[in-house]
Amino acid sequence: PRLLAYVQTFRRYQDTNQFSLLPMISNPTQITHVYLSSLHINSDPNAITLNDNNPNNSVFSTVWQEAAQLQSKGVKVLYMMGGAAAGSYPRLCSGPSNTITYYKALYYELKYHKLDGIDLDIEEKVAYTCPLALLQRLAKDFGSSFITTMSPVASELQPSGYGLGGFSYKTLDSKATSSTKPNGKLINWFNPQFYNGWGDASTVNGYNAIVKNGYAANRVAFNLLAAQNDGGSGWKPIATYQKVIATLQANYGSKFGGTNGWEYWDAGRNDNMSEPWKWVGTL
Repeated sequence: PRLLAYVQTFRRYQDTNQFSLLPMISNPTQITHVYLSSLHINSDPNAITLNDNNPNNSVFSTVWQEAAQLQSKGVKVLYMMGGAAAGSYPRLCSGPSNTITYYKALYYELKYHKLDGIDLDIEEKVAYTCPLALLQRLAKDFGSSFITTMSPVASELQPSGYGLGGFSYKTLDSKATSSTKPNGKLINWFNPQFYNGWGDASTVNGYNAIVKNGYAANRVAFNLLAAQNDGGSGWKPIATYQKVIATLQANYGSKFGGTNGWEYWDAGRNDNMSEPWKWVGTL
């Protein structure tokens, strides 16, 4: 199964110094994918930012050097785009001329930094045709090996369908098909958020509900809070996560879609772990 990590805060919580991504590969964590978060499409299409800075700002120089080293060891490095900051998706779906302008900026950013894929975290209301068009364009321009994932809140993949995006993921997934990508789907897999009141990571029930709702287990990663401060609610001790994950692995075997943690910088802080890679490895 996949082992994924979101990296948004690029510093240590203990002393604010920038940390290294390399312990994830120099230690036996079994990490498979790292998401660099969060990419934002701003009103000026030439002013894309990774959090608050241009991705080419010197503050990220070490990040890109280390990302290349992760990739050389077989770890996939992706962007996560969107999240709580609004605007990226309406801009990418704002009409023919604007859409092309904003998409070109995203296209060249993905190309320049040699990303292996992108995670679409839509936390603002758009029509399903918005992510559908984006998924189709990415598949056309980057090919079948480019990874496209989505990170809805867990309830959006459950029968209620209630969440933040304002569209039906069932409708989107039924239309986002491909003859060349795994499972015939444009969306390789989902990272549903089991926290902040949208899902309960202390039980297998929410995950099972998603699978029963028609999403294959190998397309559903169990997305958890890595520390209390990383979300409003829903963090659980790692012993709880381990118990739930063990049950999911027993139930689904090799078809289990893996685990993910938001976010890396202070992962394990509340489990008395001194370094975030230890939490990832334990998970």
